[in-house]
This record gives sequence, structure tokens and C-alpha cells, in this order.
Amino acid sequence: MKILYINNYGDGTGWAYQGQDFIFALDKAGVDVVPRRIVLNKQSYIPQRILDLEQKSAVGCDTVIQHVLPHMMDYMGHLKNIGLFQSETSNFAKTMWPTKLNSMDEVWVTCEQQKEAAIKSGVTKKIRIMPQPCDT
Repeated sequence: MKILYINNYGDGTGWAYQGQDFIFALDKAGVDVVPRRIVLNKQSYIPQRILDLEQKSAVGCDTVIQHVLPHMMDYMGHLKNIGLFQSETSNFAKTMWPTKLNSMDEVWVTCEQQKEAAIKSGVTKKIRIMPQPCDT
């Protein structure tokens, strides 16, 4: 399995550090991860291992993890699409998020509360709870 991982992991924000932790966890587990960063804020520190992984070709990826806010997700037809996001709300039904999430093949959230909020908001795709990895 070769996974394309999209995130703003170079921004120095909480989301960026979460992205770095997901990349490190996938890499440590032996997954062939190919990170690609999007820029949302001023660039900050990126660990050398992630810079090395960025140099890999995305040719041959069969899955994409889009670890961004749902309104930024776009379905890539030739890949399995996983939408990974965090939110701090009980409902987002009156946004475009349910439509974007329902265009994915799977949705990943980091806790049960987020799963419940997604279901209440109209997300019908398979939802997995993928706890946030961290360096202990």
C-alpha cells in the first residue's frame, strides 16, 4: 500500500503538528507514505524525515488521506479517498461539510464525539475513529 498524505504539516499550527504525528506513525508502521503539504499559514519547522519522504514520487499511490478541513476535500477518482478531520462542534449540518465528506470513500475522525457529530450532520459514509497519534 502506498498512501498519499495531504496536510498543512509545515505551518507550525496544531493541525500541522497533528499532520506530522500522522506521517511519523504511518512511516513507523511501515506504510509507504508520500506526504504533500498545502500552505495555509507562514511556513515553520518541518522535521528532516518528513522532508525526505516528500521527495518520493506519488506515482503508484492507491490511497489518499486528505487531512484538511472538509470544505478543502476533493475526490480523486483513481484513488481510495479518506477524509480525515477534527472539529469541535456537535453539528455541522448547515455547512458544505457533509456533502464533501459524503464524496469520500471513508471518513476518519479522532474521537467518538466527532463521529456522533458527523452522523447527526448527515454524513452517511463509513466513519472510523482513528485516534490522534503522538510521540510518547
